[in-house]
Formats: sequence, C-alpha cells, structure tokens
Amino acid sequence: MKWNERVLNFIQQLQPPQVPPPYEVLYPFADADVLQACRQFYKKYYADAAPRYIMIGINPGRLGAGITGVPFTDPIRLKDSCGIANPWPRKPELSSIFMYEMMEAFGGVAAFYRQLYISSISPLGFVADGKNVNYYDDRLLAEAVLPFAQQCLDTQLSWPVQRSVAFA
Repeated sequence: MKWNERVLNFIQQLQPPQVPPPYEVLYPFADADVLQACRQFYKKYYADAAPRYIMIGINPGRLGAGITGVPFTDPIRLKDSCGIANPWPRKPELSSIFMYEMMEAFGGVAAFYRQLYISSISPLGFVADGKNVNYYDDRLLAEAVLPFAQQCLDTQLSWPVQRSVAFA
C-alpha cells in the first residue's frame, strides 16, 4: 500500500478522544476542504511505498494542521511551498515557518517529503479559551488523550518506517 493511501485511511478513521472541559479537540478532518487538501498533498508527496523516517511532534496547533490537516503546515506554506490551493485565511504559524525553512535547507519540500513523514504524538490538537494546548499541559487532558495517542502511534509505526533514527 502507498503512503498516501495509508495516511488518508488513517486520518479518515480517526475517532477524537473525549476530553474534559474546558478543552476542545481540533478535528479538521470533518471538513471537506481539509480532506481535499490532504488528498492533494499526500498524493503529490507520498504516492509511493518507500520507507521513510518519521518526525514526531506533540500535537497540532490551531493555525497550522488544526486548519489544514497537514502536519506543521499552515495555509500559507500549503499554497506557496506545496502548491496546493486552499480556502483558508493566509495566517502564519510559527512552527510551520520553521519547518519549511528547514525543508528548504534540506534540499526542498519534495526532497524532504520523499525521505520523511511527519506526524504527532496526538494527530489531533487541543484548545482552551481559543488558545493552543499541549495534551500534557493538564493531567486530566493527558489521561484522556494518551490511549488515543498510543493507538495512533502504534498504527503509524506499523507502516514502512525507518527505525534507525528517531526525530522528536
């Protein structure tokens, strides 16, 4: 199975965890525009079955993957760096800026994605009072999220991942 098929099946089958108030789950994959952007992105950069290294972040933020569905990718980088048009406001997200600068230094977006797959401990993000929250910021949130995160990591690590190096 190709990477794009694996990733798209994975994100379309995600069942968000129940989180305690005041937290909310960022679940962008219920939006048709997000799924379309993800289909385009993963088809463009992951239409093969070659093994890849995996970079693992914490959880998506509200201005990056919480909108686009693509890890560490805000609407600006999705359009300008990846060539994928999207309907979202062109707001920058700091980790997206950093990641895409790193990708350019690596040899470009295509070269980077040919060798690496990016995900997060939790592929869904969290907010409280309109601000990003990391799953470990609150003990009750962490307890609610960790079984979901473990299942997501187990699934992704079953794919053709190069295990000689870990990026976190």
